Amino acid sequence: YQSNEEMPRQAESLPHVIQRMAERDITFSYKGDWQTSTAYLQNDIIKESNIVYVVISDHTSGNFADDLAANKLAVYQGATLLELQQSAGSNNIGFSHSEAYAQGTVGASLKKFVTPLDSPYNASGNGIDDDTAAIQAMLNSDAEHVHFPAGFNFRIVDSLKNGTPVLISNKANRRITCDGFITATTTVLRAIGIYGANSFIQINFDGNNKIAEGVRVYADGCIVEGCRISDLYTTTYSAVGIGTSNVNGGVIVRNNIIKNLNSVGNGTLGDGNGMSRGILLSMNANATSESIIEGNIVENCIGEEGDAIAIISSNGAGVYYDSCVTIRNNIIKNFTRRGIKVQANKNKVIGNYFNHSFASSSEIPNRMTVIDFVQGGSNYAIENILDACKWFGQISVYATSPDSFNNFFIENNKILGIGSETTNPAISIIPLGSNVFIRGNKI
Repeated sequence: YQSNEEMPRQAESLPHVIQRMAERDITFSYKGDWQTSTAYLQNDIIKESNIVYVVISDHTSGNFADDLAANKLAVYQGATLLELQQSAGSNNIGFSHSEAYAQGTVGASLKKFVTPLDSPYNASGNGIDDDTAAIQAMLNSDAEHVHFPAGFNFRIVDSLKNGTPVLISNKANRRITCDGFITATTTVLRAIGIYGANSFIQINFDGNNKIAEGVRVYADGCIVEGCRISDLYTTTYSAVGIGTSNVNGGVIVRNNIIKNLNSVGNGTLGDGNGMSRGILLSMNANATSESIIEGNIVENCIGEEGDAIAIISSNGAGVYYDSCVTIRNNIIKNFTRRGIKVQANKNKVIGNYFNHSFASSSEIPNRMTVIDFVQGGSNYAIENILDACKWFGQISVYATSPDSFNNFFIENNKILGIGSETTNPAISIIPLGSNVFIRGNKI
């Protein structure tokens, strides 16, 4: 028998070997001491010089040394080839993420995929213990794919509470996938920051009304897809499901479900406290690649300033950049300020559906417009459906003097289910610039 030692272990008794094989449901036949000129069958067990051997292939024995050299026999090492071929055979192979393995080996391949439950990280995933350090250690590894398995809730703790992400992923081209959930029982301002370019992020958050912000992307070329994010809440910070910071090289945000975001606010609009955003793309220069926001469901983006989707690309001093974002085929329900806010140039808002179920205007005192272009130009609003979004302005293009808007296309939108209770204009452009087209809309 051989485990970690180089030489066979001779101290283990034959009955123990047979007992272990029986426990593994291996069919065997003990033949006693090895004999020459004897017919042996695969998985026969023999003994020679007090060492236990297993027969690898059917044969009639000749010289023991020759049979051993011909691989007809092998020292029993705790797992036969047959055992390894069974469905539980992988249990007989050692591996650790803390070990260094040569390239091209099985160990090196296994290290590419990791979960926080694996050793040496050893997260509990019970939603009670603090798994922050375990998850961060996993993210610090060189794994190409990190995964949060189903059936586990990984609790994180924000020890700084200053907006620094609790979890950080720096590795480029990494996949982060999640069938379980990340959650919190105490205040977390920003859960995870993605600094590795071209990352794929599919991560789930049960905010438990303790997490303020889920995913913040700081790197170009990332894809955020298939996330389930719910119950984000804060009284002192912004509530954001998926956000980017100064990402000018393109990002894709698609097929995510984001529900129940509430930044309560402090009574002062525009200071960040009270800002709820389902999806927020923020840029600080002209985009070098297109960004896409599509197929998402954003529901119940409430609080002082609830914008379901917002695009901001400005220097803060009246200069607006080309953000080049296509926002299409999203379902947006229940927002307290805007369905989509665009404060940038060269964006397309196409084929989105908007609806709300507020019973009275008093529930949305800070309401503005369903689709709101706030500074910028060369923007499109095409084939959107605004369904019963009462009390809101419907589509607005607005600038403060002396700015004006050029190259605007507001076409083939449907504005349904509003009446005399909605006193704001259905479509408003103030002030009017050149090349502004408003056509084919149904109200």
